[in-house]
Parts: sequence; C-alpha cells; structure tokens
Amino acid sequence: LSARRFVAIGSALLLLVGWLAAAKWEHTDLLALKGFVPWFVYLAVIIVGSVLLARFRKTGLVLPLVVAASFTELVLAGYHFNTRLDARHHFPANTIISQLQAADGYFRTALLMDHTGYHHNVLTYYDLSTIGGYSTVVPNDYVYFMRKAYEKVHVTLNGIMFLFDGNLPVLRLLNTRFIVSNLPLDSGLIKPVYSNEAETLYEFADPLGRAYCASHQVINDNRTAIPAQLAKLASEYDRPVVLEGRLVEESTLTENCEVTELQAYTSKLTFKVETDRPSIVFVPINHHMYWDARVDGQGVEIQRANYAFMALAVPAGASDVELSFVNRKLTLGAVISILFGIVAILIALTRVRSRWQTAVIVICGALLIGRNLLSMPGVMNMDIPERTAVKQSQLDSTVGTLSSL
Repeated sequence: LSARRFVAIGSALLLLVGWLAAAKWEHTDLLALKGFVPWFVYLAVIIVGSVLLARFRKTGLVLPLVVAASFTELVLAGYHFNTRLDARHHFPANTIISQLQAADGYFRTALLMDHTGYHHNVLTYYDLSTIGGYSTVVPNDYVYFMRKAYEKVHVTLNGIMFLFDGNLPVLRLLNTRFIVSNLPLDSGLIKPVYSNEAETLYEFADPLGRAYCASHQVINDNRTAIPAQLAKLASEYDRPVVLEGRLVEESTLTENCEVTELQAYTSKLTFKVETDRPSIVFVPINHHMYWDARVDGQGVEIQRANYAFMALAVPAGASDVELSFVNRKLTLGAVISILFGIVAILIALTRVRSRWQTAVIVICGALLIGRNLLSMPGVMNMDIPERTAVKQSQLDSTVGTLSSL
C-alpha cells in the first residue's frame, strides 16, 4: 500500500471517530459509544478484507465481498424493522387507552401510580402525549423543573420519569387534561370520568391547551428559583408565567385573550390569537434555540418561560401564529452529506475507469443525496400530525370487546 492510501484510510477513520466524539460531547446522556463497537468491527473486517484481496491480486473478489456485506446489513436492518410488532402486541389496549383515544384535541396525560408496571411509555405507543416517560431528551431543563415544581417524581437510571401524587396545578399548566391513577385523588381541579378494575381516569375541570394566554406575568432573573416559585404561583393565579425579562408592560394580563384553531404537528404548531391588549401566549413545549416563531408572517422573539418552556408576545387584535422547529445542525450535516454525494458522483464519472466501480459509487452518491434531501428545509415534511386519527368504529369495537371480557 502506498503512503497516499494510508493517509486516505487514516483520514476516513479520523473523520468517523471525530464525528462520534462530537456526537458524544453534544448528547452525552443519549449516546453509548460501546453500541458502535460491533459496527466498527464489521466495517474494519470489510476494509481489511478488501485491502488483503487487493494486495494478493484478488480484486475480482472485492465486489462480491462488499455486496455480501451490504446485503447482510440490509437483511438484518430490514428484519428488525419489519418485525416490529404493532403497539397492541406490546401493550394490549385497555379501556383507559380507548377513552383517551376518543378524546378530541391536543392534550397530555399524566400517570400517577404507586407502582411502575404501567407507565407513560404505554401511552406513547398509541400516539398519546404524556407528561412523564423517557426524559433524556432535555435532561437539564425538564427533569430539573419537574423535581423542583412538581417535586414528587422519580427518574430511573435509563431515563424513565415516573410521577406520584404531587402538585396538580403545575400539571394543569403543562397542558395536562387527563390523569390516570390507581389511587383515589381528591382535588377540586379534577373529576373522575371513567374507571375500570385497575385505574381511574380523571379529567381537569378547566384544562389548558398546547398554547394559551397567560393571566399574570411575573419577573424573576434568578432562573434556578423559577420552578419553586411557579409551584406556589400555580395555586394563586390561573395561568401564571414566570419570565427572566418582561415581554409586555402590564403584570396582570387581559382576560379577553383567546387561542383558537390550534393544530399540532411533530415539528410545528399553528394557531390564532385574538386579544384586546398586548398579551403573552405560553407554550408548554420544551424551549430550544431551534424553535422559531412568526406572528402574521413576521419573526418574533421566543423567550424562555416557567424555566423550561416558551412564551411570546402578541399584539392587540387578531394574529396568526406559527412555531416551527428546524434542527440547524441536522440541516448542516445534510448539506455536507449532499456535497459529499455530489463530489463522489463527479469523481466516479470523471476519474474512475472501471464500470462496476463507477456504478457502485454513483449509486451510493445518489442514495446519500436522496436520503439527506429529506432533512432540508422546504423539502422536509413539517405537516406530520402529532396525533394519528382513530376511526370511531375502531374505538367502539375495541371498547365493546374489552367490556365483554
């Protein structure tokens, strides 16, 4: 092997290791590097095997080796993908889940149990938004908020959050509409609406939406103290929002403010606001710098609110609001990958003499371009609904079957 080839192989490996190191640095709680070891070994076998075959002038066997390795990887990936069981096989639907599926609108559900056998992840299998469940996505903000504001939570070593009987007014501020519990809950905020042999389904008498008008603006520049402060304010005011900087002039906000026509998607939220005075709309979605907001088509500031969530100011009158989440790092990575794909195709068409090598490189480059185009703004589908529509006939059939058991 020439020194040039050693440099090329070493550069590729350094690029791969550097990418993994950057990913680990950025997502330290989510990424386990040991999970990549088998794939490194797999890749090393292919590379070493190809080099040895070329070294001993068996270049005709390189292509079968690469094809066999790729086919094996695709078969394994396809097997794991196609054998994923439907939600009802993992967690058979019960009457509680059917009741939640039948409820209209965008809401979250909390499970307050005295055991860990039935938790929030059961509901997420049915596209039902929850308060708990896996919490490793925003470990520094959301978990801290819940521990200080709601207080009675427990996070396991693998990042699953369990809730116990705590501060119900705080849950209401987080777009919680229903509570499932195997314990009797006594609060004027909630009422029982359904029971089966194991749990009771409670509903907030006055639930709040995925976006709603705040009733009071409170300023606190000590950010770490905001969750504990909100725990007290949630019982004193109807819809308090605690900010580090003032968004509108008045502290007591107008009651003539209403959010309507709300639509929630996986990466976008749209709604209309009508108010007689400048107001604050609170959005109980985890704050992130990649969220952008537009009011009547004009970009506006999103401020961190209630420690971990989002709020924005809206002017008097009727306004159309859109919040969208675009991962700019993912977009940058997609652009780089697309450029690599284009360069690979150009090199294959102009510098590679072997037809089969040209064909393989062109196909790989085209796949690289096509896959990453889906992550580009304007091409990426932003209109994937948060909730999957469930036919009423299916719900009636499920409830009838369960009731007869």
